[in-house]
Amino acid sequence: DMVLLMADAAKDNGNSSLSKIFSDILDYHASPAEAAEVAESAGAGMLVLTHIVPPLPSRFLYPAFLGEAPDRFSGDVVVGEELDLDVAVEIRARRVFAIIFTGDDN
Repeated sequence: DMVLLMADAAKDNGNSSLSKIFSDILDYHASPAEAAEVAESAGAGMLVLTHIVPPLPSRFLYPAFLGEAPDRFSGDVVVGEELDLDVAVEIRARRVFAIIFTGDDN
């Protein structure tokens, strides 16, 4: 899992605070693989992952971020970006029902 690798790298570089933040992310965010399993069981045709924490600085990291998600979901898996009009048009055209996984501070 990419977030765990980042947590380990931060710890190895002496940044225990950042390491803890990365580790805590997994407590209140679904992983791409978990989201893919939910989308598959719900019968969705497309999975759009948003609210990505930490943000991905490059599209080259998408395969590492997605991990096993494409293998666990039979539809299209998309990394949604801010103001991504192509994804917005596709969602509207397919009338995709979205499930958004967010943290709960309570």
